[in-house]
Amino acid sequence: MAKDKPRKTRLGAKLALGLGSVLFLCAALEGASYLFGEFPGPHQMVEGGEIERFGQHDQLLFWSLRPYAEDENAVPWINGVGLRGPEVPAKPADEFRILSLGESSTFGDQVDYEQCYSAVLETELNLAGGEQQVRVLNAGVPAYSSIQGAQYLRHRSAQFDPDMVLYYFGFNDFLKVAKLHDRAGNDRKDEAGLTDRELFEVRNSAAMSVVWFLTSHSNFFRFLLQSSGPDPDAKFLPNPTRLRVPEEDRRYALDLAREYCAENQIQLVLLVPIYAGFGDHIALLREYASKHALPIVDLPKLLPPRFKKARKEYFFADHIHPNPDGHRLIGEAIKDVLAPLLGR
Repeated sequence: MAKDKPRKTRLGAKLALGLGSVLFLCAALEGASYLFGEFPGPHQMVEGGEIERFGQHDQLLFWSLRPYAEDENAVPWINGVGLRGPEVPAKPADEFRILSLGESSTFGDQVDYEQCYSAVLETELNLAGGEQQVRVLNAGVPAYSSIQGAQYLRHRSAQFDPDMVLYYFGFNDFLKVAKLHDRAGNDRKDEAGLTDRELFEVRNSAAMSVVWFLTSHSNFFRFLLQSSGPDPDAKFLPNPTRLRVPEEDRRYALDLAREYCAENQIQLVLLVPIYAGFGDHIALLREYASKHALPIVDLPKLLPPRFKKARKEYFFADHIHPNPDGHRLIGEAIKDVLAPLLGR
């Protein structure tokens, strides 16, 4: 037994020396990599517009809003927790908090924050009175699909402690996967042509989590990725005409949102979106709300009597996004449905 101790001691010393040498080599390579510059990660935002101005790559959700992002005039648009609007304080005991999920129509990319339907809704509900103050948080993200929205709800919403969630998605679900490839800044051939649900599963596998960690923290690893050269087939998109979120996956996203809200005592409210030139997805939302006894704000039914004028010309900035008058009518219509639920 006495002879085994020196042997174990020598073995331990060799292992420690070997480990130290590896760590020293890694540190030296990491430091040396900066001699060639600071290398970007493999997934960069390449789409223009709001995503490029306000977005950042997000391993979990493909992209998200960049905290404290400003517009071209240095006006703050995004708060410290990545939402559009003012900073979010700690939740008072007497506050009823609504998390407004959605895409660019919710984000309000062409209107001031106070004109977004979420802000209009907050004002209208508080004017209606009630024991609790209402705060509506605008969690809309440009180009988000229902898959991204449902996963945002599951993984990012707990910090806000919402009592109610509004769910406004539609248009981006029907874009082709080729558009997702561009918007996600994706240069990986093995991820080309995937739907949102498939890409989420790939991106959040154990192997990709390791790659993401190394990409985020090691300039040398990013140097190796760039030095390997571009994939000559990187632009190859198998089945580029597939939808980002086919019907089965839209139901899957709704299930994720409904189950999360049920588990956390949150009221889920479905909003049937209204666009100037898009009518898909409406029947599915109506059927789903009826089947699961969920409150629904059916904007295509509620708004036409309020438009008074041609909706595309007077209430929309384009065929998708509401202008200030459109946001106002949407906010008022949501208030009319929610007020009885909140006792107002």
